[in-house]
Amino acid sequence: MKKTEFFMPCHDGHEINVYKWVPEDEENIKGIFQIVHGSIEHADRYHHFASYLVENGYVVYADDHRGHGKTADRHKTLGFFSDQPGGFDLLVKDLSTLNNKIRSEYPDHKIVMFGHSMGSFMTRYFIKEYADQVGGAIICGTVDSPVSKSMFGLGLAGMDIRLNGRKNRSKFLNDQVYGSLNKNIKNARTGSDFISKDETVVDKYLNDPHCGYLATSDYIYEMIWGLKEISKKESFIQTPNHLPLFIISGEEDPCGGNLAKGVRNVHSKYRQHGSEDATINIYVDARHEILNEKINTKVYKDIVDWAEARF
Repeated sequence: MKKTEFFMPCHDGHEINVYKWVPEDEENIKGIFQIVHGSIEHADRYHHFASYLVENGYVVYADDHRGHGKTADRHKTLGFFSDQPGGFDLLVKDLSTLNNKIRSEYPDHKIVMFGHSMGSFMTRYFIKEYADQVGGAIICGTVDSPVSKSMFGLGLAGMDIRLNGRKNRSKFLNDQVYGSLNKNIKNARTGSDFISKDETVVDKYLNDPHCGYLATSDYIYEMIWGLKEISKKESFIQTPNHLPLFIISGEEDPCGGNLAKGVRNVHSKYRQHGSEDATINIYVDARHEILNEKINTKVYKDIVDWAEARF
């Protein structure tokens, strides 16, 4: 396997860090995965998953979004998107820019977009706007949120922006978004136990300077705005019915609701609005990061099996 990384300029000149994993045998590539990481983390956390995909014949790309990882290091913008409204839209346009690059390099192969957590929001937004650029999408660890609830969150974040500016880091706002995720974890050892039952994963996350930091009010506002947009009926209607979707979650993921009720709702809405190939898999005894649970090899295999059955 060959792993490289590079900075790529986006439509507005902003450069983002991109990782690329390639099989040694480039003559028999099966397809491409474009990984879209989640909130307050970074793309290199998906190295193990990417390695598995490469072993199975896939090329993998993943970027550090604006405000994340090495992209944030270059611009000194950890947990911050933009001085202007529209940061979430910028994130999705960056995905499109990278996707265009991938298609120029591998014009004969299908691209599967894999989005986790906030990355699932970005993926769901992407497939209603740019569905012709991908062959399918995997929606992992997503959220079903009433638009009214998102409006309340936007109100709180918007007020903080008006009072303290877009770069303010409010512990109150961060607690409202992330603090509640641990509340139903019995005998929680840390404030981040919700991500995985594997203590080594949680400890590595806590010791990573690119994870678990306080996000700015701009970041929180834009993320909630994106969730509001993908929760609208129109978002499900605008997603092409022919596009294969694989919706996956841990049954104990607090983002997905009790027994993954919210994730099941998302799946039902895609089906209700005409999706011809939306499948779902809920993993028992697993929390938010199913790629980082002890059952991860089963998850990996299910993903590859799903892709190989369609492409």
